[in-house]
Amino acid sequence: MRFKLLTLIIITALFSCKTKVNNPKFTEDMEKKMLQYLEGKNLKNPQTTEDGLMYVITTPGNGPQAKKDDVVVINFRGKLLNDQEFDSTFKPTSGPLTYTVGKMVPGFDEAVMLLKQGGSGTFIVPPFLGYGEKTVKSPEGTEMIPPSSILAFEIQVLEVKQANKTK
Repeated sequence: MRFKLLTLIIITALFSCKTKVNNPKFTEDMEKKMLQYLEGKNLKNPQTTEDGLMYVITTPGNGPQAKKDDVVVINFRGKLLNDQEFDSTFKPTSGPLTYTVGKMVPGFDEAVMLLKQGGSGTFIVPPFLGYGEKTVKSPEGTEMIPPSSILAFEIQVLEVKQANKTK
C-alpha cells in the first residue's frame, strides 16, 4: 500500500511541475498578464520555456521541425496584449513571409522552432525576448510597439526548407 501511495505522489508531482523560467527578468506580474491574455483567447494549458516564452500549440503539424538557419515560409499575426495588431501576413495585401530562422527577435525565432511544418500556435513573448526597451516605429514614424511590450504572435508554419549542413 505504501508503495502505491508513494508512486501516486511522485507521478502527481511530476505532472504538476511547471517549467521554471530561468531568467531573473521574468516577473510574476509579466506571467500574470501573459496568462490572462491566453485565458481571454480561451487557450488552455499553456507551456512556458525556460527562457520565458509562453505558448499553446493549436495544430501540431506533421512535417519537419524548424531549426536555426532553416528557411521557413510562415503566416503570422503580431499583436500587443491589448489586441492592437502591429503586423500580419494574413492581410489580403500581403502574403506569407519567407525568412531564415535566427534572424528575428529571439522569442519569435524560439516560437518558430517549436513548430513543425503544418503546425500553428499562439506565443506570448516577454519584452526581454522581444524588442526590450526599444520603441518600434512604422515606416511613417508612428509608434507601433512601445518599449517593454509583451507581444502575442499567432504563427503558422507552411513550409520548412532545411538548411544544408555541409562539412
